[in-house]
Amino acid sequence: MKYKVKEVTDELVARISKWESVEVITCTDASSMDVYDPYFSITLDVYYKNKGIPSGTERGEIFSDTFFFEASTVSMKDRFMMEDFPIRIEYKEMERIEHLIDELDNPDSIYREKGTYLFHRMEEGILIYEKTKWLVDIRKKMEKMPDMFWAIFREASQSRMEHYLSDLGASVYQKDSLYYKISLAGFLNSACCTLFAVNNKFEPSAKRFHELIGKLPVLPAGFMANFDVLLRMDDNLSIERNREVAELLAKGIIGL
Repeated sequence: MKYKVKEVTDELVARISKWESVEVITCTDASSMDVYDPYFSITLDVYYKNKGIPSGTERGEIFSDTFFFEASTVSMKDRFMMEDFPIRIEYKEMERIEHLIDELDNPDSIYREKGTYLFHRMEEGILIYEKTKWLVDIRKKMEKMPDMFWAIFREASQSRMEHYLSDLGASVYQKDSLYYKISLAGFLNSACCTLFAVNNKFEPSAKRFHELIGKLPVLPAGFMANFDVLLRMDDNLSIERNREVAELLAKGIIGL
């Protein structure tokens, strides 16, 4: 089955690399999972220059032998099925990334980014095609991210964490179960992002948070115990108790 995954990946690369503007193609770790894992997909990042990617309609024609092709109308992404495998392709403009890397000491530029997952993809992506050494050069620059970069992302994610904690308390008081769950999800996500920033680590995909968060070298005392309490699907734990645990967890993070 792994051979079949490689065969499909090679076919995708063969088609996409023909586009003149494409410089680099990487594959994410989702492709290395067991094909029966619900998280499995063949996910490619395509780095291109000069706005040279074919339109969504043209890409649909290029992948006309696939199933359920869908080009996003709000971002440069394609989704489809090929040989029974889910395919995810993201197209990333090199000039935008170069500008961002050059502006790492500019708070206004950094604040425009929602998180550091973009950098994680560039750092961890498995290189499967390169026309130039562009990504190698970018990765070297990413090894020395300025302190301001991490401080700004910590501030932004910690602020979101505190906001969601406030919403969590309000939802408990109002006994609003839907808003409680929405607030708890936002709180957990932003708490994890804050800890990755504290540890000068780029955020992985959210589905890997639980796998990696406990491996961070800097964590508040008792963090994993409190974290796991909030993850339990246990009706015997009151939402008021969960709010108290979330507050303890937030205080520990803020104190780092």
